[in-house]
Amino acid sequence: MAKNKSTIARELIDGLTEIRDALRNGNHSKLTVRTFDVPDPTQYTAKKVKAVRTKLDVSQGLFAKIIGVSRKLVEHWESGVRVPSPMACRLLDVISRDPARFLLTVKAA
Repeated sequence: MAKNKSTIARELIDGLTEIRDALRNGNHSKLTVRTFDVPDPTQYTAKKVKAVRTKLDVSQGLFAKIIGVSRKLVEHWESGVRVPSPMACRLLDVISRDPARFLLTVKAA
């Protein structure tokens, strides 16, 4: 069941109040701070997109279906008419690292 806006707002205020109080009294045991670098996704040229698809050994149409885009978009990527968005590049990075494993996750879904 979806929460209404006032419930979400109350939870946010309560959480921020708890953080404020912890910072004021020096009790940082409930606070976790993590920092890490997130590298930019690989920039995919037409040739690189086709190489990823070739690793899966699938047609443009099937590749498009697997990654959730149109066949026309894959065609445009591979011909250099368009370039993949940063989010698509992240997905292409995942596929490129381990194509067989990626296919297993798609088949299991």
